[in-house]
Amino acid sequence: MASIVLFNGASANNVMSNRVLLDARLLEARGHEVMVIDLTRLQEITLPKTVDLFVGYQGWGHEIKVGGDRQLVEVFGCPYAVFLGDHPIHHAMRIAAFPKNTVTYVCTRNQQDFLRQSLGVRTDTRLYTSAVSRDDVCAPQTRDIETIVIGHAQSPDAFLAAQDIPRQVMKIIKEFLERWKGNLAADPVADFMRGGFSRVMELVENRQMAINAGRLLDLAARHTFRWNYVEELRKLPVTFVGDDWVAMDRRPDDAFTALPSVPYEDVPALYARAQVCPNLFAPYFDFHERIVDSMAQGAVAATSKTEWLSELFDFGSELLALPQDPAEIGGWLEATLSDPQRLSDIGDAGRKRVLADFDEETRIDQLLELIGEPAKATMSAGG
Repeated sequence: MASIVLFNGASANNVMSNRVLLDARLLEARGHEVMVIDLTRLQEITLPKTVDLFVGYQGWGHEIKVGGDRQLVEVFGCPYAVFLGDHPIHHAMRIAAFPKNTVTYVCTRNQQDFLRQSLGVRTDTRLYTSAVSRDDVCAPQTRDIETIVIGHAQSPDAFLAAQDIPRQVMKIIKEFLERWKGNLAADPVADFMRGGFSRVMELVENRQMAINAGRLLDLAARHTFRWNYVEELRKLPVTFVGDDWVAMDRRPDDAFTALPSVPYEDVPALYARAQVCPNLFAPYFDFHERIVDSMAQGAVAATSKTEWLSELFDFGSELLALPQDPAEIGGWLEATLSDPQRLSDIGDAGRKRVLADFDEETRIDQLLELIGEPAKATMSAGG
């Protein structure tokens, strides 16, 4: 039996917070002693005599100091597992403060390269993919939504106009945004760290502000890619979910349906009603949890085809590739929806694949690998 400590903090829609509590239950079910430290109500901490593993999503817990300047997560000499659920640039300042015993998990090889090459991380970095909880899988039901897109509606121009940053810094961000448009599979933030970060530092002489410029570049690139498809999808009978869409002024050629935002826990039920779920994240972002979230409900995920995703899934039989040119998505979507049997087959295959290889036990296997415990499937086979 291992002694494992998890840190829990505040997160949007309680997504990460709930995941920590789920992991605690799953680890206990494997026979381990588990302690959860609530960082939102942190007072005095009484730890076990020994700790075999610390776990901190987003780097939670790394800032706790004991005996002066020593970090709690390095006191016991055990691994400190960190799962980053977003582009590493959004965590760059805390990543710099991670101790040497940190094992950092990211979703894609692009992000792994960014950690090593752009942020100079020398500690152990590993790949993981988002996992779905079997408790969130809905029973089969009528798919009365042909195409669904969940998320905010904001043009890249509107996003950048809302940022309060120096004009010269904004000029550099837009420069690297334009450079990225020539190669959407390349990480614009990695390009910025090579050629723009030092220029911003000369202007602001503040590392946090320079890092923030890279963060805004990532968000602007995401808005740009997404908006290019949205401008075409809004002309089609697509269902958009989000309060932004409900409040949006309609154009004469708009044909979309708008539903208000729903709590995060209600999203699976929407996917279960959908036939096709476009994932409008740029190719350099590679893997996003919305892909497996929709596939788990038997909906057909459609996303940019990348090398990493092609290793994880079989495009054409488990999910679909979005057309690279947004102008082609109307014809592509019409052809895709015209073959309901094919969509049903792909949805079934995708669901089976996700539930077999991307459930919550997979994440627990990866954690316990750090303390030498074999995967659950391996243990069952040997039993």
